[in-house]
Amino acid sequence: MNYKRNPYELNLVFLGGFNPFIFHPEWFRKIGLFSDQEIDASYEGGIWQDKDGNNNIINFTQFISPGISTIKISDIDIRVEPKRFQILTLDETKFEQLRDVAFGVFKILEYTPISALGVNVRAHYNMGKEEVWHSLGHLLAPKEPWGGILEDPLMKSITLEGVNPFSENGAIRITIEPSSHYKFGVFIQINHHFSFPDSTDSSEAVDAIKSHTIDIAKKSFEKMNLILKNTDKK
Repeated sequence: MNYKRNPYELNLVFLGGFNPFIFHPEWFRKIGLFSDQEIDASYEGGIWQDKDGNNNIINFTQFISPGISTIKISDIDIRVEPKRFQILTLDETKFEQLRDVAFGVFKILEYTPISALGVNVRAHYNMGKEEVWHSLGHLLAPKEPWGGILEDPLMKSITLEGVNPFSENGAIRITIEPSSHYKFGVFIQINHHFSFPDSTDSSEAVDAIKSHTIDIAKKSFEKMNLILKNTDKK
């Protein structure tokens, strides 16, 4: 059965040491990772009038500071903190662009120490009917072992971990929970974790981004569909 879903989200998370203050739209313009048109469009906002009657532009998609920076350019969201860099999009046509932007950032900032990378794919699926929704929960977390322990046990979250075929120092973690978007829906996140314990720069993360991001996204789509297909068999 084909279940209705919201757009897939591709989300890359880097752990390391970062300077949030440098991640400004004009920096991305200067290094050529977004077009002038994309940068200019990112400045769209509203008008706020101060007590003297002067109009000031408020930008709802950007916040730049030494402690945290958040910007949105071309439907790609970037959030940078001193120890965490995140880039994501909900536009499936922008997955390759997201990969290229992340690759370009850390190719330029080559001496940035990155200790870990997470390539995450997420989606919310509408199971349509309550009994179908429950059937997935019963499949993943059977009620029988909880007899005499919990009355009417319900699955709220389950995470399983396996081998990451793209990394010797990593893992795949699949998390399934009730959806916050659909009444009878499920949220599925597939995280491919890469660990770079001896890294002093960005080279290992850059290689992983370039080589594996799109393949991981495609494999994650397949795994999500297989999880739901297994529910249909039950």
